[in-house]
Amino acid sequence: MKTLAPILQEEIKHSSKGVLAKGRDESVTSLESLYRKQREMRHVQEAFEIIDEQTSSVLSSVPLQLLFYVNGIYYIFYFLATLTMIVYKSQVFSYPDDFLGPDLALLFIMAILEVLRLYLGSNGNLTEEEAPLGLSLVITVGSVILSVYFLVWQTYVLKADVIINAVLLFMYGLESVLKVIAIAAFVS
Repeated sequence: MKTLAPILQEEIKHSSKGVLAKGRDESVTSLESLYRKQREMRHVQEAFEIIDEQTSSVLSSVPLQLLFYVNGIYYIFYFLATLTMIVYKSQVFSYPDDFLGPDLALLFIMAILEVLRLYLGSNGNLTEEEAPLGLSLVITVGSVILSVYFLVWQTYVLKADVIINAVLLFMYGLESVLKVIAIAAFVS
């Protein structure tokens, strides 16, 4: 699209040469059209300048924002699956009552941290502020620790626990790398 301005300039040059060869009434009409084309060309150039200014100043990370969205949807699945598995384990296996309460409490704490983490991360990315994004990165450490708890240290660990926690940890790792890159872009 940037080639539009030179095309208009060339057309104006050809039109101005034709004005000299025409009669008086035709030349007035041609001059008016020439003036309109010059005005259109200025508007096109101004539009390109505005677009260039807007696109060069956007620092938000689209891949990070997409990962926040996907992670939010995945965490809903993760929460419901983990809650269902805890209930299943308490019914099928001899799940000690002393461990059922803490496992459920940790799952709900993890859900609260996840909502806060995703909100701060998304907000920090979209507003291009490093503080909310950095705080989201710190909260990610807590979420990773809780995910490792559900992967390794909970009373009974099923194969499904291993799979969904491995996926969650992978997403946390990828998200953390993108957060660090975004914070570096915001600071510079």
